[in-house]
Amino acid sequence: METRTKVLAAIVTRNRPRLLDNAIRLLCDQTRPPEGVLVVDNDSAPDTAALVEQWRARNPLVRYLNTGRNAGSGGGQMEAMKYAVEQGFDAIYTMDDDCEPEADALEKILAAWELLPDRDQWALNSLVIDVANPDLMSFGLVDKYKIGTAARPSILYRRLSEIPAGRIMGGLFDGSGCLFNGSFIPVALILRAKYPREDLFIRGDEGEYAFRLIAHGHLATVIASRVRHPGAEAASKDMALWKHYYSVRNSVIIHRLYFPSLRTSLPYLAVRALKHWLLVILRRDPRMNQTLALAVFDALRENFDRDAFALK
Repeated sequence: METRTKVLAAIVTRNRPRLLDNAIRLLCDQTRPPEGVLVVDNDSAPDTAALVEQWRARNPLVRYLNTGRNAGSGGGQMEAMKYAVEQGFDAIYTMDDDCEPEADALEKILAAWELLPDRDQWALNSLVIDVANPDLMSFGLVDKYKIGTAARPSILYRRLSEIPAGRIMGGLFDGSGCLFNGSFIPVALILRAKYPREDLFIRGDEGEYAFRLIAHGHLATVIASRVRHPGAEAASKDMALWKHYYSVRNSVIIHRLYFPSLRTSLPYLAVRALKHWLLVILRRDPRMNQTLALAVFDALRENFDRDAFALK
C-alpha cells in the first residue's frame, strides 16, 4: 500500500491578521487536510502571534515560525521550505496570506501530482482566480516560459476561454504557474532547485523561482484546483515607492540572469525604460523618476543593500 504523502501547508504573512485568520481557516478545512499548517511570520506586531496561538489551541496541525525580520515574500518562502525539508515533509503547499484556497484545492492538486510518473520532478500550482472577477485569472498563464533566447514573444492568457484547444493536457497547463499562490512543490525538487532568494525580497522573487523550477524539473497549473486572490490590477493600484523599486530592480536582475543575450536584453530594457518614463511623465512625480533610476542602477550593479523603505 502506497504511503500517504506528508504535506506541509504554509502561509507567509506580515501584519495582516484578518487575512491570515481566513487563510488558516481555509487550509484547516481542506477536504484532504495537510499534515501541518505553518504560519511564517515576518516579524509582525504581537497580534499575529496571538492569533496563531488561538488557532493552535483549537487545532494541533497549526504551527508557528517567526523569522525575526521582515524577510519579504522570498525570505518567508525560503524559511517555509527549509522547515518542510528539516521536519521531514514530502512536499509543501505554500501561499501568501491573501490567498483563499477552495475547499478541495489541495485534494485536487495532490490527485494530479500522484498520477505523474516522475512526480518528484513536478511542481504544481493551483489556478489563481481573481477574487473580484471569477471570469479572470488573477495574473494569467504565460505560454510559455523560455530559458535562454526566446524563440517568440510570450503570450499571456487572462481567461481560460482564451487558451487554445489541446493546450491543457490531463488537466494540466504545462510550463506556467503563479508561484507562492497555492504552489505544491515536492521536497525532492526543492533540494535540486534550492531555496527562493531572500535578496529579491518581493515582486519578482516568484518569477525567478519559477525559472529555477523549470530548469531543474517541471512547472504546471492544475486547472481543477482553485485559489482566489486579488487581481494584478488591484495589487498594482496605489503601489508604494518601495514596491515600484523592487518591481523594476528585480525584473532587470531576472532578465539579465535568464535572458542574457544582447538580442533579447536590449529590446527588453528599452521597452521597460519607455514604459516607466511614460508613467513618470503622466504622473509628473519626480520621486518616481528617482526611484526607477535607482532601481535600474542597483540592478546593473547587483546592489542588494539599499533600504527601499527609506525612499521618499
